This record gives sequence, structure tokens and C-alpha cells, in this order.
Amino acid sequence: MKEMRDHDERLPFTFIEIGKILKAVTAVTAHLAKEWVVFLLIMLYTEMRPSDAKKIKRKDITKVAGIGVIRVTSHKTRNFRAKVFWKPMHKCLQRHVDDLLQDLEEGTPLQPDDFLLKHLGNMREICLSFRFRTVLRVAEIEVQTAKGKDRRVSFSPKTLYSIKHTACVWLDNAGAREEEKDEHADLTEQAQEHYTHLGIEDAHLLEIRRRKINGMPDADEAIVAADAAK
Repeated sequence: MKEMRDHDERLPFTFIEIGKILKAVTAVTAHLAKEWVVFLLIMLYTEMRPSDAKKIKRKDITKVAGIGVIRVTSHKTRNFRAKVFWKPMHKCLQRHVDDLLQDLEEGTPLQPDDFLLKHLGNMREICLSFRFRTVLRVAEIEVQTAKGKDRRVSFSPKTLYSIKHTACVWLDNAGAREEEKDEHADLTEQAQEHYTHLGIEDAHLLEIRRRKINGMPDADEAIVAADAAK
């Protein structure tokens, strides 16, 4: 019940706030900045929850017909089967993933089952949430607390989970919702892989999906907008 109320009462970030967050996360997280940026962008462009986004592995990132794709996993609760599907990466996410991979390849190359986010992948979600609060504070984003409906304890409507809610808004406005997520939700993981692979192996269909996803705002442009808004 609490999870449902949290979902209903969370607020998305504005375009300018996303720019402020991406600037602040670089200052707050120091040597882990690139991982943090990719972590946030994965949520922003796929709707994945923090617990799923941080666990993306090297094998979950690939290219098909020159188009970057990411394997998305979504767990609603521990009691539901995970939804697994592939989708094209937004151009902004692609840029930052390529940059991170280039850095990693200069050291010890990642193995297929290694976390893409080498450090964040092993962090507890509560630790990520606490660090994100610091990011919001540095970004000077006002996080008002409210009790909300039928609550005794106040809570913040803007948290790490708000990145996911922002993704919902951006995806809806771009017309980039993936209908197959719900259509094949009850299939086994093997069957889901079969259906979604059909989508990424069809270059024409993949390009159509990529164009829709690229209709979402570019988070790098949000940084420029945030600077201009000062």
C-alpha cells in the first residue's frame, strides 16, 4: 500500500532540474561521476527502477545495425516475474555509455557478466538514495516535504525515484511507449527474449523505434538550459 502511495505522490523533475542534477552529480560524486550520469540516464530513458538500472551488465549493451540497444529489466515487486526486453538507446544515453565504455576498455575490459557500473552495481539502493539527496541539495532543487493523503509521516515528493517518473512523462510526450512490454508481460523470459529479438533484428522496425525514443529531450541540452536560466 505504501509503495502505491509513493508512486502516486512522487513528482517528476522539470527539464531545467534535470540539467541542474546532471551538473551537480559531477561535483558530488567525483571519480564516480561518469557512472552516476549513466545510471541516471538509464533510468531517464528506459523507465527502469534504481535497483534494476544499477545492475545493467556489459552483455546488456550492444549494437544492432549500428544502433545501440539496451536490455531492459523491470521488476514491479519481488513476487512478479521480471519483464525483459530490448530497446534502442536514446542518443544522449548512447553518447555517455560509449564514453564510459571507452574509459573501461583502457583498463581491464569488462566481461559479459560484469556490471556496466562497476562501483554502483554493488551499492545498496539506500546508499544511492542518500547520495542523491546530496545531489539535489547541491543542485539547489527545493524538495518540500508533505504528509500526503492518509499519511502520518511526511515524505519528499522528489527523490531518486522521481527520475523514473520523469522518464514516464518524457516517454509519453514523445510517443515512445513500448506496447510490447504489457503485451508479452506474462510470457516466460525465454519467450520474451524471442519476441523482443524479433524487434531488434528488424532494422526497419528498430529505426522507427529509435526515432521515437530520440524524440525525448536530450539531457545534455538540459544542462545548457539550466546554465542559461541562472
